[in-house]
Amino acid sequence: MRWLNLTIAALLLAWPVQAELRPYGSERVTLQPLPKAADPKPLNARVSYAGGYQIFAHGTSQIMGLSDLEVTADGQITALSDLGAVVSFSLGGGAVRIDLLRDRDGKTSINRDYNDAEDLALAPDGTRYVSYERMHRIMVYKPGVAWNGTPAQLAVPGLPGLPNNEGLEGLAYVGGQLLAGAESGGFWLCGTAAPGCKAIDGPAVPGFMYKLVSLAPLPGRDDEVLALYRFYSPFSTPRAILTRLRLKDGRLVKIDDLARVPLAVADNYEGVAAVKTDSGYRLYLISDSLQDDGRPRLLMFDWKR
Repeated sequence: MRWLNLTIAALLLAWPVQAELRPYGSERVTLQPLPKAADPKPLNARVSYAGGYQIFAHGTSQIMGLSDLEVTADGQITALSDLGAVVSFSLGGGAVRIDLLRDRDGKTSINRDYNDAEDLALAPDGTRYVSYERMHRIMVYKPGVAWNGTPAQLAVPGLPGLPNNEGLEGLAYVGGQLLAGAESGGFWLCGTAAPGCKAIDGPAVPGFMYKLVSLAPLPGRDDEVLALYRFYSPFSTPRAILTRLRLKDGRLVKIDDLARVPLAVADNYEGVAAVKTDSGYRLYLISDSLQDDGRPRLLMFDWKR
């Protein structure tokens, strides 16, 4: 038994106190165009599918589980991973940067219960807010704090207890506040200067078994957001519908349906972003892929206004 005790002791001493995912190799991505697709009965005549890409990662296995994104006018993408990372790359492909998200103790984690990042909100002053589910919370990255830096945690009294894997999938900065939405249902306005969340009325989901998976602000408006809803069943093809919501008189109302993901490029889309163009907006969706290879998909829609 003595040899067994010594072996166990040696293993415990050698075991790292903090297990950490690390990027490795020569990280880069290529974007391969998806097949052409069309919705035979579009939800909105002004919104058309503009194509999409399969994202291939080279030198790393961490570009998967993408659950939200921000896109700049020059095509730079920042995507959240529910594996606890931020992935940054260009629509032109090439080099990719992977930053590991830390908690307020400055540590990373490989425990999905702690690192399941779901949605990203950006304030005009550059402050970034990240919502997590499983261990439900909102983390704050102040201007000047890098993605691999140590964030603060936003106090959010007023949020109810949420199911383990159906938490704050939606988060957007709207009208000086955070608009939060849960996959399990419900919307809240949360203060940032004076923390606290208040429940507000919101629209019904667009159909049976649809659930909210992302919120994003509409550029140029401080009262409208895009809401992405997902239908999932293990017995059928996943579906997604994108709608426009407006914050009006203290409640959230549906304005219109914008788009439905064509079945030919169906996947588990969990993130939405919008970029203003000369003719309206380009809308982006990103997937936490259900494909066997786990490779994310990026879709684009043009909305003429």
